Amino acid sequence: IELLNTYTPTGVADLEITTAAYFASTYSSLIFKCINMQPVTDNVDLRVSLGTGATPTYNSSFTGGFAINQVDGTATTGHWQQDSAYFPGGDAYATLFKEIGNGAAENCSGNLEVFNPASTTFEKMYNSFFTGHLYHDYQTCVWNTGRYVQTAALTGIKFFMESGNIANGIVKVYGIR
Repeated sequence: IELLNTYTPTGVADLEITTAAYFASTYSSLIFKCINMQPVTDNVDLRVSLGTGATPTYNSSFTGGFAINQVDGTATTGHWQQDSAYFPGGDAYATLFKEIGNGAAENCSGNLEVFNPASTTFEKMYNSFFTGHLYHDYQTCVWNTGRYVQTAALTGIKFFMESGNIANGIVKVYGIR
């Protein structure tokens, strides 16, 4: 595992990463560590799209599942449950975390791993695990897994909020040989 780069998106609509070396066959998977991702707009989702082609095209090709474990300010335990409202089903994106608040303590952090980014044989499997503070003062953990139904090699990844800009955050990119 090696750190490839660190990005600090601030006040931007999206963070698009298209560095060709990251998507080369050198790496069997890429890990994106998102730290303290916070939106400008209250109550929005953090999303990701994967792109293919010389100038990445972000296709309607995600399918997968989404599960949450939500705890409010007074509960001591939560429980995992599917949240089918966030299942990607042919969408151009996958939701990594839902309902992020834009208050001082509201943000989300987690990992996204994309497998075989350079493969032209296999679809791109992914999984993510995020935790954060929702706009209505709940603590939530989100697990998301699925596939990007494309056999073309990846050439880009884009992180963005459902609406509005990314206020701030850190994204570290790691390559796994």
